[in-house]
Amino acid sequence: MENKVLDMYFIDKKKQIEIAKELNISKYKVSRIVTKDPRYNEEKEYRKIINKNKHIDKTKKYITKTRKKN
Repeated sequence: MENKVLDMYFIDKKKQIEIAKELNISKYKVSRIVTKDPRYNEEKEYRKIINKNKHIDKTKKYITKTRKKN
């Protein structure tokens, strides 16, 4: 089961909560498995960057949309 969790997290890029729901286990169990892996910190930083860029893009779209209304 650990390999399945790790594959879903690192290869399929799923969130911990999604993995927990899909495998019908607790999020805490998923978290323990994932955080013990040496790739975790690298993946965490990568996901932070991706999410930051998504946030920036959404903010730009929102600003553009509101300016068009005015």
